[in-house]
Amino acid sequence: MNEKKVLIYGLGRSGMSLAWYLLSRGAEVFVYDDDPNAYSRPELQTLLKSEGVHPMIGIVGIKADVAIISPGIPDDKPAVKDLRWSRNRVIDELEYGFEVVGKKIIAVTGTNGKSTVTTLLGEMLKADGRSSFYGGNLAPGRPFSSALMEPPKEFYCLEVSSFQLERCEKFAPRVAVLLNISPDHLDRHKRMERYVELKLSVFRNQAPDDYAVVNGDDETIMKNRAAIPATVVTFALANPSADARVESGVLQFRGENLMPATELQLPGRHNVANALAALAAAKLLNVKNESIVQVLRTFKGLEHRLESVKEFNGVRYINNSMCTNPAAAVHSLLAFDAPVILITGGREKNLPITEYVRTIAERAKAAILVGENRRFLAESLKKIGFARLFPLDGLENALRKAKELAQPGDVVLFSPGFASFDAYKSFQERGQAFKNAVREICQ
Repeated sequence: MNEKKVLIYGLGRSGMSLAWYLLSRGAEVFVYDDDPNAYSRPELQTLLKSEGVHPMIGIVGIKADVAIISPGIPDDKPAVKDLRWSRNRVIDELEYGFEVVGKKIIAVTGTNGKSTVTTLLGEMLKADGRSSFYGGNLAPGRPFSSALMEPPKEFYCLEVSSFQLERCEKFAPRVAVLLNISPDHLDRHKRMERYVELKLSVFRNQAPDDYAVVNGDDETIMKNRAAIPATVVTFALANPSADARVESGVLQFRGENLMPATELQLPGRHNVANALAALAAAKLLNVKNESIVQVLRTFKGLEHRLESVKEFNGVRYINNSMCTNPAAAVHSLLAFDAPVILITGGREKNLPITEYVRTIAERAKAAILVGENRRFLAESLKKIGFARLFPLDGLENALRKAKELAQPGDVVLFSPGFASFDAYKSFQERGQAFKNAVREICQ
């Protein structure tokens, strides 16, 4: 990569780290953000004052060797359309990083479970003493471009989103993991067919000697298996022919026993599937069994993902703010055998909710509804005869009601199932608000 003039559109964490890398390579870096206040952020000041950086107040008509666009900016944005019209090459940081490091990438994508599997696999490589980096779309975590400033690694284990894949042309990971596909981000991609196409595109440029690790229980993925050019390796909970599966309660890979599933620290059947996906990829990378088992036995999960916040008066309070779609919310409810008082709701992404509403009615002791869509959720639940629901304004009010309803042995589960942007900047901010409220109210 010898670009001399590069435009970076979007000055989030990946845009900033990419700018520093490009400066180190002697490039002229033109930076632009839709938010004019971005240029006054303290963390950007040193970068913006650096020789070779050119802050832009507009990008209409600019011609660069390459334009690298933040994943959060959609292709139908007028500025992106203008960049293409001006014959700029428009790509994502993921594509740029691939062109720098080559076939050393393990890409993990899917609707749900990406962060957990990326972290599990990254920790397995680390425990095995392999030179590696893990991050990417992972939040909290480090963007891929931050690793480019470091000495080369043997492996780069990256969480990859559909937003990033949208602007990838040549991206071809050594191992690509596709965990599952269920409706999500249709506010961005418009059609489910397009979302499926983007998820499957992670395999598009692979060669026959690369690996595709796929969910053998996912009908959408398996229906497209024949089109995957790489060597396919499956993991599954229900498919008895899967390469990675549970046999007689034991996690196996191709008939080799690794450990009892009961020794996993992560709750829920969906996390058994996540463990199988991670161990399958690790085995393909020749990670030793001891390293795989060590991580699976000790990893207790990531912040905001079924995170245990506190036990108070015999009641467990669980933060699952990362749950931003109904399919993930279903898995969250099914993860607990104890009676669940559910706090749910947020901003709609126009996704199907029929299965989620039915699961709430079957598994929740009570549902406390918050966020923009609380009235819509209330009506949907009433239609199927679920009456123990409480639409309330704000997390603190919701938590007070949950505390009032809860009895010893219950679980209070904050699992929104929808986007955070009705009231918070991110799922992290929303999850922190819940944890703060628990610590204030449950004492």
